[in-house]
Amino acid sequence: MIRTSYHGADTGRTLFTTSWDDGDPCDVVAADMLSRFGLRGTFYASTGPSGTRLINDDALHWIAERHELGNHGRTHTPFIDLSRAALIEELAWGCADLSRFGPAPTMVAPPKGRISREVLGVLGSLG
Repeated sequence: MIRTSYHGADTGRTLFTTSWDDGDPCDVVAADMLSRFGLRGTFYASTGPSGTRLINDDALHWIAERHELGNHGRTHTPFIDLSRAALIEELAWGCADLSRFGPAPTMVAPPKGRISREVLGVLGSLG
């Protein structure tokens, strides 16, 4: 899915971002397609709707070599339903898990896209 589209002021090129959520095995197909066209996506594959990642480690490593991995937490609980401490724990787990495949993720996508000022505050405090 295309999340954002804008005109790059620095390059004069049209830029867009794609993101793929929940660590589905179909992510490999999407990653391959993007790679064939010289494009990169962000894959939020730390967890899926059931609270577990459906994509295997080998496939996620292959994706991480070509694309960006983003943090989606551990349990797929909407961040707005978590205490500050639980949210920090979710994010720490996701960062540690995904760091096994490449650089520590700097992008975060709240499960189900739900966000609040409190969650933004926690995210901002963590950098």
